[in-house]
Amino acid sequence: MAYAQNIQQFQDSYYQTMRLIGLERGIRGSKAQHQDIKDFYRIVEEGRDLEVDELSAVQLKAKAADRDRANQRKQEMEATAKALSLENEQLRRRIEQLEQDNQSIKKLTEWSTDLALDDVGIELGLWRKGNEWVGGSHIINIDGSKFSDLAPGSHFEGNHAIDLVKHVNQCNQTTAIAWIGERFGEVGAKRAAIAHAQKVAADIIQTQPVPQFTPPIEDKKQWQQVEHYLTQKRGIPSDCVQMLHNQGLVYADSKANVVFVMRDLDGNDPDFFLTSEWIKSALINLKLYNCNANKTAILLGSNATVSSDIAPEVPTVIQQLPAIEEISSYLAQVLPDYSRSDIHATANAGLGMYLADIDYGIRQAFASGVSPTPELIASLSVYKIELFKRIYSIQFLQPPSTPIGGLELMQSAFKTYKRLLTTLAKAYNLRLPKGILLIGPPGTGKSYSAKASSAQLGLPLIILEWGNFRSYGNLAEYKLKSLLTLVDRINRVILYLDDFDKGFALDDDLSKRLAGMLLTWMQERTSEVLIIASANNIQWLPPELTRSGRFDEIFKVDLPNYGERHSIFKIHLAKFDARFRNGGDGYSEEEWKRLLKATQRCVGAEIQAIVERAAISTFCQMFGDDVSPLQELPLLEITLSALLAARQSMNPLAIREADRVESMRNIAALHGLPSSSIDSSIYSLGNVDIFGET
Repeated sequence: MAYAQNIQQFQDSYYQTMRLIGLERGIRGSKAQHQDIKDFYRIVEEGRDLEVDELSAVQLKAKAADRDRANQRKQEMEATAKALSLENEQLRRRIEQLEQDNQSIKKLTEWSTDLALDDVGIELGLWRKGNEWVGGSHIINIDGSKFSDLAPGSHFEGNHAIDLVKHVNQCNQTTAIAWIGERFGEVGAKRAAIAHAQKVAADIIQTQPVPQFTPPIEDKKQWQQVEHYLTQKRGIPSDCVQMLHNQGLVYADSKANVVFVMRDLDGNDPDFFLTSEWIKSALINLKLYNCNANKTAILLGSNATVSSDIAPEVPTVIQQLPAIEEISSYLAQVLPDYSRSDIHATANAGLGMYLADIDYGIRQAFASGVSPTPELIASLSVYKIELFKRIYSIQFLQPPSTPIGGLELMQSAFKTYKRLLTTLAKAYNLRLPKGILLIGPPGTGKSYSAKASSAQLGLPLIILEWGNFRSYGNLAEYKLKSLLTLVDRINRVILYLDDFDKGFALDDDLSKRLAGMLLTWMQERTSEVLIIASANNIQWLPPELTRSGRFDEIFKVDLPNYGERHSIFKIHLAKFDARFRNGGDGYSEEEWKRLLKATQRCVGAEIQAIVERAAISTFCQMFGDDVSPLQELPLLEITLSALLAARQSMNPLAIREADRVESMRNIAALHGLPSSSIDSSIYSLGNVDIFGET
């Protein structure tokens, strides 16, 4: 015990304990993690008598463990250094490879650039006189890669160095290339030949129709051999082979090749074909038993998805829509004579289409005789609109020719949005609202306002019936995803969702999935797509859809007031009655007050119908049943009585469904900003006191 006490006292001495256990620091009750040190303190604290050998063994074990840890750490550091050295060597080799690739690209770029026609002209013995090159009987005007011979009786035009040599030397192409090789060396001859070949290829692409794919012709004499191969060597059940053959899905060609016909790869169900059991089995067998046969199965589809069972074995490649830079680069090759600004304008017209579609649209335009840039852009735009109708079931709408009556506050907001489209606004990090929601009763002008915004903002408008998405069934999500990808690529466009609330009228899984997809896209997108949606019943929309960040602006489009009804009447009357054109007016103030009072609670669509009915009745009164052409048409003047009669024949929605319309108006007032300013026109009722005096 005395020895143990001495050991405890010895432990309390910092210097002595350090020497005893070989550590830099020793403290009684230490939290040291090393097991040998723990054993040392446990023995000391238990008060056991330690033999010198036992104490030395503990010390040696502790030192050995420290040495082992140091060696292990050293080995780890050496391995890390070796790995870093190897990685550094790989990086150096990669840099060398990139430098070699860069040099190769530079050489290819040089080789694909034609010789300067000015240099070729000098070698041909032409001398410059002002802007023209003269020699022999030639007066050559050179403009970049183009030249024209202005000499009387010549009027020859051409492109590139080989054409110039052929024209001046009156030789064929082979002789021209040999002449260039003599003057400019082998590299110069190759450059000229490559540039000339690119021009010839571009001309062929523009003028020649694309060969259409034709399936191999069936040879029934070879079927027995093919059937034997499929059933005996490939192990496909004979009844399956015979069934496919009877349906025309497998047959033999003249060389005894097996021809498989795959139809409706997409199907009504995206997984219809690729998830069928036999195709999954066939793909797995191809992977397991034919991996060395150098055979690859390529499965194509516009919206096909692969089952999770075989997805790891089937890489998926998604063809993205090309960006404007990619389209411009392609058009520069197809349209080498177009300027950079013309290329950019044409590329804008092609946004949203694949390069193959753009190429087809251009060739279709050239085949119809289109050549100037504006005509080509117009033709390509028409083709794109038709293509979008077929593929996406959407349509571009032209801005309405008739102006909007009333809704001054909303129109003022759209003028502000137009200024946010400028580069100056971008410099201040200002942006368009991500979404604008128009709510209110039917017929108040929500759809018309959205269409008119296209003209105000100078952006194309795509209209989409949101409620129709339900009719796509299982394809609804794919259709929506494709559409959102399309408008993102087009970028500056208005996406108008008509009757937005109808898509959420039924609280089912499909509506929730579509809403979730739209919510995610509206929140995360970075494109400048402006979404405008119209809804009659905002209470049908999910609350999270109407918050800021999705729909930043919500406007209440209400029944038109007296002043707005006056403006709407004049707009529609001007279509038929010349007295109302160019700011004219055919009625007195009292007549207007009678008409506006009689049309209370009428919306813009109903006012348009009243005017059209009055115009028809006036026309029928002016002319009999047999209407013969007249040299000079008499003026059609629509009277107040004709308008009042037309009003009497109509029962406005706001009166017919008063409760529902008032409910829509009240809910819209809670959520939206007013679209119209306070009525300050001379036709306003003003303040009415309890005695009915104004």
